[in-house]
Amino acid sequence: MATVATDQWVPQSENEARLKAALETIFITSPSSVITRAPDNQSNRFILQTKGYFDIYQYVVTGMTFISSRREFEEDYSKSAFRAVDKIDSGAYALLRDTSISVSTHCDEFSKNGLGRLTTSANGAISYARECIGMLKQRDEISLYNSFRILLDEKYRTGPKDYAFEEAKENARLVVTTMAQVSKTKGQEAAEMVGLLQAFYAKTDMDSKNVQRIKENFLTGPIDPNTGRRRLKSDGREQEPYGDVMDTEIVRLQDDVVAQTKVRDDEEDKWTVARDRAIALGAMGVFIGWFQIGMAIHASKAMDAKQAYTEAILRITKDNEDKTTIVKVLELVRALVNNYNQLLPKMMKAMDAMKEVEALFRAQNLNFQIIDNKIEALLSGVDAKTWAARRNWILTAIDEGVEKFKEISYLAEEFNQHAKPQIVKI
Repeated sequence: MATVATDQWVPQSENEARLKAALETIFITSPSSVITRAPDNQSNRFILQTKGYFDIYQYVVTGMTFISSRREFEEDYSKSAFRAVDKIDSGAYALLRDTSISVSTHCDEFSKNGLGRLTTSANGAISYARECIGMLKQRDEISLYNSFRILLDEKYRTGPKDYAFEEAKENARLVVTTMAQVSKTKGQEAAEMVGLLQAFYAKTDMDSKNVQRIKENFLTGPIDPNTGRRRLKSDGREQEPYGDVMDTEIVRLQDDVVAQTKVRDDEEDKWTVARDRAIALGAMGVFIGWFQIGMAIHASKAMDAKQAYTEAILRITKDNEDKTTIVKVLELVRALVNNYNQLLPKMMKAMDAMKEVEALFRAQNLNFQIIDNKIEALLSGVDAKTWAARRNWILTAIDEGVEKFKEISYLAEEFNQHAKPQIVKI
């Protein structure tokens, strides 16, 4: 391993020291930054797999299920179901409506513009790792390992430089300039993903403040914005959470349904009796005038009973609709709150992880450029012992770098296989 040989190569100049640091960054330090320990601390994982990615994915997919238009929301969540809450807080309905729509809209936007790229964000690391593996060692026709093996051959320390030497130097420069350009492109792609995550985080942070208010209003108890403490009712007691108010409203509606059902049945009986008497008296009234008067009286009673019956039916229907809406409202509240549970810290971890991937490419780009500029420092100016130590360190470091990039490729592939996790509905 290169770390074993490190003590054997002591740079003899500033240029040589910078070159050694660049090689160490490329082959050892920066690749290690995107490999992290799994939660069980027994194995390694690609950094995105352990740093909040799946939390973002679940949040977006779940958030997209919320209603995204005002018209649809108001059709699905009738404001009449908010009667009891509206008497306490006339803005509670609008807050829930607007927050739900905002979350849905922001999640849908990120799904279209960023989620697919986040899902495949490991692809850049995979392709870059494979490119490195080939360019560092596995391509026989041109590889940094073969080039340095020739350039650092003992015979060139003091002897003349032949065609093989010049070709090896040209190939080494071709490798490092190629990898500098590839890493630059990959870094730009990663930076774009970081930008998308940052913009989405800002929108999610804005939504989270409203979700927190909804949580307080419906679950833990509304807060007075002036005091920062629980809001008080007119009698001085704390205002109960709106969820409790709605639970009470469900009980009231159920009681009203029972009462109106009795009214419906009673009025139906009255209507039937009055109707039948009116019909009977109407038949006799053909011959006797006062029977027609009796018929009119009973017909009027039948109409009144019919109207009361119809009103009871409508009230029962409306009460049942409001009960259903209240249940749906409370389910929506829980879904919003649960979807935001510890979300922002997890999103921050995902952004940090993506920044590490970006930093990998930036470090690779910078240090490949340094190698290109300082490569001449390797080719002269040291004694035989230092020359051998340097050669041994560099070739061993390349071997270690190849193994690191193989691990990155494997772990990133493993991440890709689970990049679309199964979503558990809240």
